[in-house]
Amino acid sequence: MKAVDKVYKIIKDNYADKWTDTMEIAEKADLSRSVISIYLSQLYKKGKLTKKNGRPVLWKLSQKNTPFSNLIGYSGSLKEVVKKCQESIVYPPNGFPLIITGPSGVGKSFLAKNIYNEAKKLGAISEDAKFITLNAADYANNPELLSSVLFRYKKGAFTGANVDTLGLIDRADNGYFFLDEIHRLPKESQEKLFSLLDSGQFYPLGENDVPHKVNVRFVFATTEKLDNFLLKTFMRRVPLHVSLPSFKDRPLTERLSLIFNAFKNESIRVDRKFLISNKVIEKVSKNSEPGNVGAMENDVKLLCASAYTQHPEDKEIHIGDDKEKNYVIVDKDFDVNNYSPIEEHEYGLLSNVYDSLLKMIDMDNDIQSQKLLLMKFLKNIKSLKDESLINSIAYKMKAGFKNTLKKKYGIELKLDDTTINQIAFGISLYYFIDDYEFDTSELISRFESLYPRTMYIYKQFLSTINTDEKFIDMSIMWLLLIFNGKLKEIESIKYTGIILAHGDSTATSIQSVVNNLCGNYIFEAFDMPIDVSIQQINSYVQNYIQNQKDHDHKQCH
Repeated sequence: MKAVDKVYKIIKDNYADKWTDTMEIAEKADLSRSVISIYLSQLYKKGKLTKKNGRPVLWKLSQKNTPFSNLIGYSGSLKEVVKKCQESIVYPPNGFPLIITGPSGVGKSFLAKNIYNEAKKLGAISEDAKFITLNAADYANNPELLSSVLFRYKKGAFTGANVDTLGLIDRADNGYFFLDEIHRLPKESQEKLFSLLDSGQFYPLGENDVPHKVNVRFVFATTEKLDNFLLKTFMRRVPLHVSLPSFKDRPLTERLSLIFNAFKNESIRVDRKFLISNKVIEKVSKNSEPGNVGAMENDVKLLCASAYTQHPEDKEIHIGDDKEKNYVIVDKDFDVNNYSPIEEHEYGLLSNVYDSLLKMIDMDNDIQSQKLLLMKFLKNIKSLKDESLINSIAYKMKAGFKNTLKKKYGIELKLDDTTINQIAFGISLYYFIDDYEFDTSELISRFESLYPRTMYIYKQFLSTINTDEKFIDMSIMWLLLIFNGKLKEIESIKYTGIILAHGDSTATSIQSVVNNLCGNYIFEAFDMPIDVSIQQINSYVQNYIQNQKDHDHKQCH
């Protein structure tokens, strides 16, 4: 048995479904903390463990049969989508109808089929329940034929109707009906559908006396805006609406999972391993064609077909420059959900940066040397960059510089766009290193001792980008680059004034004016409600003072 499997068995045998920390597992396995962290990370990447970030990090066995777990992004960009889909399945007595919107090729049909499969898994419908589909666009020029296909017809209902014929809705009885391109549905059919949604019955063509009853769950989809084509009376009967993002708007990790899933499918098809260069992966990840995931999958097929045609006898086929050192091997067993754009050795580089910063601080190295260390690290990271994420962080950084650091604390930073984007790239690494454990508490402690005032306003600034505590902890080291040349000036202030005033913005308005006149962080402000108690005022002040360690404080009212 491999060491990593032994660790998994220890957790399974001793902790079952309980949360436990790294140190406790290390002691039980009789291994060092650093070694056990590697094994725990491997088990996490394989989906065998789940973890809860914090101090300390906690681990637990993963729960199987997670709803919609085969959907890439089910716990990421599609988290809210999955939540609503679950609601559409389980709400008694027969769930809710649901409409899915999004551009062509984003996976609306795939999501609809997943809803059907999850409904079977949850027992909301029987195992033999059917999943019937229809694309309304196929009948856009023949509404009468569409109506007959949907709602059945009686013998003699129209010319050629020689026998009673079941419609698709009948076939979906006790199961799911997926109606795609619903914006192509004529108003007459929409009216029949919302009547069916209301009463659970409809009149077949040629039948006006006896309604036909069915129990059908509906999922609708469209690429268009809902208000443009659908009747308001119809929309009121479809309470749940989800929207799927385009491929280019997905996080990089999800785009990569989708790409590798496409390569994995081709690997299974031709029974070959594909060695895909990073340059090829990067190019495909930036696909912005209107076909979205579908267009990306076609690009992958063409890449694989071209490479296979040139080397049909090879068991391992290169895609891209076969001399390139950085490539990913994809075969039928490739785990598409646990690939990180950051390479293994780059995790080591990041860990070394933390260690080196601590050593430099201990040796009283000048700040310039520490900044050069960070800049060198960023230049040495060659992994794929999530440009949309970097741009989003850079945008939020600029807003934070203006609205928090300058407007509130009087600190004006003069960083050019290149530097801001470089720091934004460094900050963005947080979103890709969740599989590994970095203890930044010692570095935070040193910085709080050396730069208590700067650390306080830096945390206020970071919270405008992401309020997650782990994000703030992981972003601490970029303080040196962001406050370039400002550290001594900010820390030169010996006292902090605290402004307390009644009103929604009285205190903060005074704070903004004075701090900007002084060009430094002199005052902190607390806007107090009219009915605030002395105890609450004291709580505000005490909490603030607790954050301003090792400094004298002067209160100004």
